Amino acid sequence: MFINVLFLFFQFTGGISNISERTFKVAQQFHHQLSSLKHANGKPVAKIYCHGNFEDPLTQGPIVTFNVLTQNEDFIGYSVVAKMAATNNIHLRVGCFCNIGACQIHLGITTDQLIKNFQAGHVCGDEKDMVDGYPTGAVRISFGSSSTESDAEECIKFIQKCFINKQVDFTSLVPQPTSLSLPHLPADKTCQELPSTSLEAKKEISSDIISISHSPDIEEKYFPASTTRRILSDLVIYPVKSCAGMKVTKWPINPSGLLHDREWMVVTERGIALTQKRLPQLCFIQPDINLANNTLTLHYPGIPPLQLSLDFHSAGNEERNKDYISKVCFKKVHGIDCGEKASDWLSQALGEHRYHLFRLYPKSNQAGNEESKMMSLSNHGQYSLVTQASLRALFEKVHQSQCNESEDFEEFTSRFRSNFVISGGVVFEEKFWKTIRIGSVNFINGKESSRCQMICVNQKTAERTSEPLASLFTWIGNKVNFGVYFDADSHLGEQILSSGAEVVITSVKTEDKL
Repeated sequence: MFINVLFLFFQFTGGISNISERTFKVAQQFHHQLSSLKHANGKPVAKIYCHGNFEDPLTQGPIVTFNVLTQNEDFIGYSVVAKMAATNNIHLRVGCFCNIGACQIHLGITTDQLIKNFQAGHVCGDEKDMVDGYPTGAVRISFGSSSTESDAEECIKFIQKCFINKQVDFTSLVPQPTSLSLPHLPADKTCQELPSTSLEAKKEISSDIISISHSPDIEEKYFPASTTRRILSDLVIYPVKSCAGMKVTKWPINPSGLLHDREWMVVTERGIALTQKRLPQLCFIQPDINLANNTLTLHYPGIPPLQLSLDFHSAGNEERNKDYISKVCFKKVHGIDCGEKASDWLSQALGEHRYHLFRLYPKSNQAGNEESKMMSLSNHGQYSLVTQASLRALFEKVHQSQCNESEDFEEFTSRFRSNFVISGGVVFEEKFWKTIRIGSVNFINGKESSRCQMICVNQKTAERTSEPLASLFTWIGNKVNFGVYFDADSHLGEQILSSGAEVVITSVKTEDKL
């Protein structure tokens, strides 16, 4: 049987020599076309890392490694390229490819820079693709036995579409009046320019932002009087990671976060966490928590709902109530498998494979090492926030591209899976917020949220497109940041947060924190 399989492989491919020759030609075609790509000002689109000019298959394999450049010859981070590629159904590898020595040589990274990158928080597999404007890795496209010249063409078309001459007039999207009154800010530098791809404009604006902690006059001093009233318009929790959100009018909040927010997740038999990047139909799972009845109910179209007790060690969970270890963003998380009943339901809903429902241990029950002390299964901060002003501007930008015309604003908002949606204020002002107060609850450590292809999944249909990530990159530039994350104040006790609460900006960021 094994010999027959090898014979079929040889028959269809022509053998290793033929594969080597053909894949080299495909890679060579891509290399030469990529080398010839130029921006409108004549500057190269990519910096290719290669010995020679890709002429000899004995010294060059069927891979092309490169970084994408702007028309100003600034590097575009490899994680941005990977995200954009994923929305175009192109799979490529990024980083240093488990070969830090070659990475150092080709990227010109000194040992001191390597140490500096590590001190800046860069580790293998993360998204910290730039430190001080220089790349920490690269992009690699590999061609194999099934690759064709048309595949190479599609890769070139992708780079042409996404990275060449993306200068867009976005000022018409910003509602008037929108001037962001910052101290010493030149008259021609308004809030309209914040999402500009011009790094110089961003630096000029950010250099004029200073920090004033807990000043009652901060909003009047820094933001237009007509737009200072900001309200928590939507409060949403996501009990099961990467599944549908649950909009509430009021909800308990404590130092660990919103009660039961991202406390469960769907995992494979091997304990690998699933997200909509891999399984878009997760958006059809609608959780519903009833605090009065102490239950979590999961709904999925076409099948009966699943109901589980919120008690961590309830009788319904004992049938497979074993310890479980998984990972979220390279961090170990400890919890339990919620049982065969939940597994059967998930497998029926999602089909094909066997899935399990993982529940995070309460913080007080977790192991003593810091690695395990995950307060929720969120990727980054405890609370995610977007503003309607920024959402509306991006929504209009996407619709200008003639995409997603049937999607309404509420559906568009749901793509960003935020806990807090804020009305009022001006476009992109949230990126400057350092600390805020919602009702009587203080939130700290405001930091921008880096977006991935998850926002390209329509939460109503599970359809995956290139928007709004493509428009976000086109509009803002190298970093696809949108919205912000916050942590809870360490002095937060048990409280109730309500939609309709007023949002007060208590401090803004200094230049070095932007």
